[in-house]
Amino acid sequence: MAKIMKIFLTILFCACSILLLSCYARLTPVNNNKFLESEHKIEKNYSINISINSFVGESMIKVKDFYVDKYESSYLTPNKNFTAKIGLTSCEGFQGAKYQISGQTKMENEVYNVIFLPQKITTFSAPGYMGLLINKDGFLHTKILNENSAIQVGSIKYEPQDLKFYHVYEEYFNESSGYVNYELVYSGIDGSSIKILYREYTPNDLAKPAFFQNMTYDISSEYIRFQKIKMKINKINNEEINFTVIEDGMIQ
Repeated sequence: MAKIMKIFLTILFCACSILLLSCYARLTPVNNNKFLESEHKIEKNYSINISINSFVGESMIKVKDFYVDKYESSYLTPNKNFTAKIGLTSCEGFQGAKYQISGQTKMENEVYNVIFLPQKITTFSAPGYMGLLINKDGFLHTKILNENSAIQVGSIKYEPQDLKFYHVYEEYFNESSGYVNYELVYSGIDGSSIKILYREYTPNDLAKPAFFQNMTYDISSEYIRFQKIKMKINKINNEEINFTVIEDGMIQ
């Protein structure tokens, strides 16, 4: 009889252990910054065949031509302010806020990102965290984890119901791919010459003191050119210039 009881207790212990373990989610770490691609960007203050008016000291042309490396960060952001409630426990989140992914877990053959939010402290709930489960499409599971990664009993309710999360993407300037960052400033006219200042900048828009150049063009010219940018002069005096960029050779 004692032997049978011992076997029964052993089986019961194993069953309870399996049941207990099955109530916990195993979290695996995520890649903090997943490289996606390099992207070529061109930013400019003009459009082809659209006239521009600039006064003395103002920019005629501004061009930034550079590359960025895009990464998928380890943060998610919701599309709306929201509340999540299960029983007497609740938490809230805010549109535009970034929430770090603490890890990933698998439930019902689907991988979920897990973010932990502090639960509201009330008369009926102690301090703690609620682990929200978010799939690759940004939708949430009806189960949540507690701060110990145990799956809580019951289903969580979200308001609003169309809540969705998106990955936060980050961009880093890639200086090794080269860059262009400059502006042309109208400086007025001097006798028979149009005066234009060339000013070059660093990638973060700080002026390079050694990269200034005063350029002059014949005031009788109908067209003037700087590198691949060709401009048609529509009107000019010592206070302002009106011009149109007709070509710039840029492919975006």
